[in-house]
This record gives sequence, C-alpha cells and structure tokens, in this order.
Amino acid sequence: MMGAILAKVPNSRFVSYLGSYGLGSNLQFDEHVAKAAVKYQMTPFTFDLPQQNAYREAILQAIINQRSTLILLCGRAGDGKTYFLRHIFTDLICGTIDLWNTSPNFFTLQSGNITFTLVKDFTANDSAADQKKLRATIEAIFKQNQKSAAADLNATAMQEQSYSPCHIVIIAGNNGKILERFQSFFGAQRAEVQAFIGALERYMLQHDRSALDQLPRVQCHDMSACLGTEEIANIYVEVLGDKRWQSCEQCGYNDLCPIVRNRKVLQDPLVLTRFLQIHELLVDDGLHFTMRNVLLLIVNALLGRDCDDKYLTCQVVSNNYARVTEQIRALPLSESLDHQQEQINHILMRSKLGSKPFDNLFGCNFTQSLSKRGRKKSVSPAAVSALSADTMPIFSALNMLGIGSFSTKLSDEFLVLGGNSEIFDQSITQFYHELKRTHDHYDLLSTLEQCYEQVQKDNGDDDKSSAEAELKALQQMQELLMSLRRLLFFVLSDPASDHLFAKEITAAQQACLTHHGNQGLTPSRALSVASTNAKPFFNPFLLTAYPFALSYLTLKHDALTAAAASSAYGAYGTAANGFNLRRYPASFDCAKQLIVGLNRAFTSLMLLDTSDNKVLITTNNKLNPLAPSVIYDDRYEVQVDYEGRGSANTLCLALRGKRLVLVFYANARAQGQLSYREAAQSTKQCYLELSPKLWTYLMSLAEGTAGVSFAQENSKDLAAFKASIDAAIRDDIVSSHEGSTPSLEQLFYSIQVCVVNKDGSLRRS
Repeated sequence: MMGAILAKVPNSRFVSYLGSYGLGSNLQFDEHVAKAAVKYQMTPFTFDLPQQNAYREAILQAIINQRSTLILLCGRAGDGKTYFLRHIFTDLICGTIDLWNTSPNFFTLQSGNITFTLVKDFTANDSAADQKKLRATIEAIFKQNQKSAAADLNATAMQEQSYSPCHIVIIAGNNGKILERFQSFFGAQRAEVQAFIGALERYMLQHDRSALDQLPRVQCHDMSACLGTEEIANIYVEVLGDKRWQSCEQCGYNDLCPIVRNRKVLQDPLVLTRFLQIHELLVDDGLHFTMRNVLLLIVNALLGRDCDDKYLTCQVVSNNYARVTEQIRALPLSESLDHQQEQINHILMRSKLGSKPFDNLFGCNFTQSLSKRGRKKSVSPAAVSALSADTMPIFSALNMLGIGSFSTKLSDEFLVLGGNSEIFDQSITQFYHELKRTHDHYDLLSTLEQCYEQVQKDNGDDDKSSAEAELKALQQMQELLMSLRRLLFFVLSDPASDHLFAKEITAAQQACLTHHGNQGLTPSRALSVASTNAKPFFNPFLLTAYPFALSYLTLKHDALTAAAASSAYGAYGTAANGFNLRRYPASFDCAKQLIVGLNRAFTSLMLLDTSDNKVLITTNNKLNPLAPSVIYDDRYEVQVDYEGRGSANTLCLALRGKRLVLVFYANARAQGQLSYREAAQSTKQCYLELSPKLWTYLMSLAEGTAGVSFAQENSKDLAAFKASIDAAIRDDIVSSHEGSTPSLEQLFYSIQVCVVNKDGSLRRS
C-alpha cells in the first residue's frame, strides 16, 4: 500500500528538498541544505549573481598569478559566504566535495605551487595552534607585500621575489568577527600589518573601503552587496519555474494539491511586483535581505501550514487526499460550476490541505501554529515568545509594513458586502465575483459572509451562548479580513506602480526560459476596477502602514532614471546629485506635498500654502501648536530648488548613491576667484535621507493624517537636519560680517513670529 501511494507522488523528493530551505534550517544553513540535497538526491539550486562572478574572477587572477594574497569573504549571517567559499574550493582550487565535507573549519592544502589556507567560518573557535599558524601566515603575506612594493628592488631581488612561496589565505566570516579577530591577532605588534588594520577598521566601522582597495595582495569581498532587486527577481522566478516542478503534472493528487495551487498563485508577475516593492521599501528602511531569508520567504509561501510540523509535503497531501475526496463526492450537485468550486475550496480550507500563500509569506502559518501549541499548553508562553523571536526575524521585519492590519472603510465594506448588488454598483459587484472566482482559492469570502450573518443574528441577544457565538464570529471575521486584505494587496492592479520593476521581471523571466529551460511566470490575472467609486482599490498600499509608498517608489525610480540618463550618480557616500523634478509631473506634485509636510514639522504650524516654494527654519521643532515659531530673518527662509541645480543656500531632492535625500547646499565662502568645480567642492551639503518611514511621516503630516507611529523615530532625524541647516546659515552670516556675529539689536529687529493666515499661508508679525 505504501509503495502504491509513493508511486503517485513522483515529486516528493524535490518538495522535501525545498523544505530544507525553510524554518527547519539551522545556523549552519549552507551545510544543512547541502546535506538535504544529498539525502533527497537533488541537485542544489545555483543562482547567477553578477557581483559574485566578479569576486570569483578576482580570486582566479590571484591564483593564476601565483601571488600570495589574503582574501576576506565578509558580510552578515546568511549572505552565502560559506556557500561561495565551497564553490571556490571545488571550482578554482579543484578540491572535491568529499574533502570539503571531511575537512575541519580551518585547514591547509597544497595545489600545484600554491599553498591554500581556508577558514570556513571565522566565528568558530579554532584551536590556539591553528590561530597561531594563521597569524604567522598572514604576517608572511604582508612581509612579501612590503618587499614587492619597495620601489628600489633590483633585478636579482625581483627574481628572488618571483620564486618566493605562494600562500593564499581565504577567510569567510561576519564583518564584526573579522575585525575583532584581526585586532586581537595584531593588537600588540602591528609592524607588518598596520596599514591593513587601519584600512579594515575604516571599512568595517565607516563603510569606507577606499584604503582597503589600495592595499596590494589584499582582497575583501562583501557578500552583502551581491543581492539586489534583479537578483531577487531571478531567484524568485527560478525557484517557482524550476523544471523539476513538471513532475507534479503526473502526480495522482495534483488536482487538490495545495502546493500546486500556491505555486500557481505565486507565479503571477503582479505578485512578484509586489514582492519586489516590499523588498525595496524594507531595504531602504534599513533591513538587510540575505539569500537565506529570501529562500525562506518563497518556500514558506509555497509549503507553509499552521500545524506543528509547519510544512506541507507530498506525504501530507497523499495522507489526506482520500478523506477530502470523500467529502467532495458527498456534496450535493450544483448547476453552477462556480458554486461547486466554492464548496470544494471551503472543504480544502477546513481540511489539512489548506494553505494560504500570502499569509505564509508573512509567517502567519508559523505564529498560528505556535499559538495553537500555546493554547494546548504543550509549550509555555515564554517559550513560544522566545521561539518566535529566534526563528522569525525576517517575518517580524515584514510585518512592520502592516499588510493586512490596515485598511479603509470602503475596502472592508467591499470584502464583507461586495456581493450585494443593492449596496454597490454593478462594476464593484462584478469585481467582487471576479475576486471570488479567480483568487479566493479557499472560499474565504463566503466564510466571511457567514460570520457576518452570524454576528447580525446574535447582535442584541442577551443569551450567554449567543454572546459567545457572536464573539467567536467576530474573532473569525477579523482573521478572515486580514487574510483577504493581504490577498487584495497582491492581486490588485495599480497602473501607477506595476511598471516599476517590469524590466527586472522581464529579464528574470527571459533568463529562466533561455538558460534553464524552466517554465518561469504565468500570465497575470490581476484585478482592476474601472469605476471611479473604487479609487482606493487602485492603491494597494492603503492596506499597509505605508500608504504613500507608491509615491516614494515612483519618485525614487524617476530620480534613478534621470541619473542613469546623465550618468550622474556614483557610490553611496559621495556628493548628492539633484535632478529636474518638473520633467516628472507626478513626482513633482509629490515633492511639493513633501515640502508642506517638512514645513509643518519645522514650524509646528498647519501651513497649507507653499506657493513661494520655501522651507522655514524656525526656532521651534516641537509638535506643539501652542508654541510660537520664530524666524530670525529672511536668510532662514530657504528656497526649494525643484530643478536640481544645487545652487548655494537652496534645498532640493537628490540622489546620494541610490538613496533618495533632501539636501541643503550651504554657501561656503572663500577668498578669491573660484572655478566652477572649486565652487561646487566648497559648497557644504546637509543631508536628510528619505527612508520610507520618514517619507510616510512627512506626507502624512502634509495631509493632516499623521499618527504617532513614526513620529518619535523620525523627530530626531528632522531635528538634526534642521539644526545642520541652521548652523550652516549662521556660519554664512558670520562670514558675511567678516568673522563677527550680528549685534543683539540687529537680531531683535529681524525676528519674525510666524502665524498662519486663514488661507493657510504664513503671516509674519
């Protein structure tokens, strides 16, 4: 019997291998997945990362040239350092995978004329003897560097140098541990490595790698820089489009398999668009995505379930298929195919074959499983909390977006009552039924409707059992609404934003089809409503904590487009580059609204009119409408430059690297005639990085809808930016008075107390 069941699940090994990328993995992620590939006889996923290809080429050149070199593979946990080092070992050093698996964390081997020392994980506690040997090897490499760098080497010395033994050291480790270890190794005597330690400290602490890149025979490859939007799109398409999924088509349980359903849902290009939008917002807010957590998100969306084992497998599907099929056969015949499908969906959701991919994407399956275990007292509440914090950091970050926790009155009324043609017009009703037929795979809308009817029935009854039933129905309604809001977020089309990542998605799709012969994505089944009454449905981010996210992304991508056209932007940390906002009407309107919010934050006044295009640098930065706002004089009214010219004493929106910033160009005075380049270099720049959180706060202020959620964490950044502008203006005033500050009398007569007129403009008394 067991053999017959397994014969019906031809893809069981591949699905089980996928599960190794999920919540069951441990800190030794690479080794865990590699062992799973051997166990299930699967070829591991390999993803093309252009930046890693460049690192590989640099390491290959060191091997070809036979130059002693120290190579650091740095980054954060989950960036793929060990994975990359293993491939360097097998591909470039010609080691075997068996040798890799049996070698200790620190090991040395000879390959041709080169001695290689490899450290798989620098965070491990190697023996004192190994550490002493590693330190001596690194010192020897730097001594060779000093000799080769000497300018007065004669021909004999050069010849001797060319025959010196070649030793290449490759170390993989987290940034902090690498710095800590090297400071410990060479803290007492830095004679040979002083320049290296200084350069390493500047890189690790200040993110400045310029000095490190200048050192001979030292390579430092940041694995954190390898995973951008394009790479994530490639990973997403390749995992979901892998040709091994084709085996599912011959499976006897294919028709009711939740894994097959989830994969089909996730293959919609619009779902990937939303995923990439989420990624960019979180990255710009400071989250670091790794290969590990990207794969975790995709796998959990595919296989997640709210049971103790957390994951669907082919065995789970086969064990429950007969029971579900029997329930479906018992259904009364229905003339409507749609109604029959709704009944089947309802049975699946109530069975162990239920899996909601968009809830899974945010880890809801895991938290629900923990809650159930907590209620059954199989684990203590403290243990549940600790387990959640330890295993779900990426889900915690994703849930900061609040997708499903936020809504609008109209969208919730639509979800609860959208099928009622007497309440909504025909287009909305059609939209509701299309959502139900095309995307509601587990009949959530019908279940929500039943809960609503139960609440209406029990409302007002004094009976205790009716009150309990009403409370239970209300709780279920809340859970269903959150799930349906997440569903809406991913399937609603928004013409203003859906094109933002079209280039990356098209490239990923083409690469998947061309190089791997995979299926890739499927045609989009996005929902759209033509009725003007349904305007909120055109902005899916109204269902999140970032309702202005689309305007942020649109303006940033307009800036990147302008920068790419002019080849204007460089690495992060360099000077900002402005761009002409007037060429982008939608972004120009958003920028003007942003300035309204900035003025409200700076003045504590509900200013409406910004026709004079100025930012007011007042004495008050507290959100207190009773406190007076004071401007010292006209020089503290900063002109906003929407053309991005970057002229002195103006404020404009610009790019700094690939980050959107507000920048104030302060006038730095200098004696004599300056060239244009010298004048630009003498202009002091004050920056305010516009993270999505700060953008949301300022835009909410401009609309008069700001809550307290982002106020505290953004107020310090705003206060610091305002203070830096104030200081730059004061420096300019002092310079204009030849080093002396204006008299108290001059300051007194120039002070202006700000009051808001009835039309929302500023009246200066």
